[in-house]
Order: sequence, then structure tokens, then C-alpha cells
Amino acid sequence: MKTICVNSLVLVLCAVTVTGNIKWSQFFSCVTSELGARSLLDKDVFCVALQSFSQYATMLLSQCTNCDKYFHCVANRNIIDSCGDSEPPTEVVIALSKCRELSQTGTRSKDGAEDMAANEYGRNGGDCYRKYGCAYRCHYHPADGSCVPANCDR
Repeated sequence: MKTICVNSLVLVLCAVTVTGNIKWSQFFSCVTSELGARSLLDKDVFCVALQSFSQYATMLLSQCTNCDKYFHCVANRNIIDSCGDSEPPTEVVIALSKCRELSQTGTRSKDGAEDMAANEYGRNGGDCYRKYGCAYRCHYHPADGSCVPANCDR
């Protein structure tokens, strides 16, 4: 259990580390407020963080522009598929998403609201590629991981 707890904390840090400016004290204060002080040591947090980090790594490796909403959506869909759609994982992903957005912007920005909408769409089983792919000028194709404009001609 101790290994899972340490890994959970590390993965939470990795999952929320993005190119934006994270205000760490604000993030941890928000997570503690939303989920309780022991939340960073929880197995549901570990699962959510692992899935989030996996999609974040895929997004970085793809080097595909305009795909932020797509990857938000897919990460949340994968979290529900892998971690379960019961209350704990769903509560964790909602809280971590909210805290991540707030710690980047300090406010509820338009982009943050759009990220949260993509998160919810994914959690509800939406077709992320159809909604956030070519319609958002995201040329990423999940089948082969390519990022070329021709993907939108398929």
C-alpha cells in the first residue's frame, strides 16, 4: 500500500504538470478542499492520475496542435473505462480537473470551461474524435498516432 501511495502522489504531480503556470499551493489547497487531506494517497487518485498522465504523454509525443480538447476528452473517457464509473473515480477526476484548471488560471477562463466541457463529454462516453478532431482542426488520428491534415480527409 505504501508504494501505491507514493506512486499516487508522484503521478498526480505528473498528471497536472502542463506547460501552463501551475500554482502548486493553490492546487493542493483545492484538492484537499475537494477530496480531503488523505486524497493524494488514494488508489482512485492513483488510477485517475495514471490515465491522465498516459494521455498527456500521448499528446506531447504527437506534437499535434489544436488537439487539447480531444486529449482532455479521451483522458476522461479512459479514466471511466479503466478506473470505473463509480462515485470515487468520477469524483476524483472531476476534482483534479477543476483544481488543475483553477491553479493554472486562478479563475474560470473560457479555455478552462471548454476543457471541463470536453472532460465531461469524455466521461459520459462521447465520441471524442468526432467532436474534437477535425472540427477543431486537430489532425491527430488515434488509429495510427499520426498528425497530418490528410487525416481529416479520411
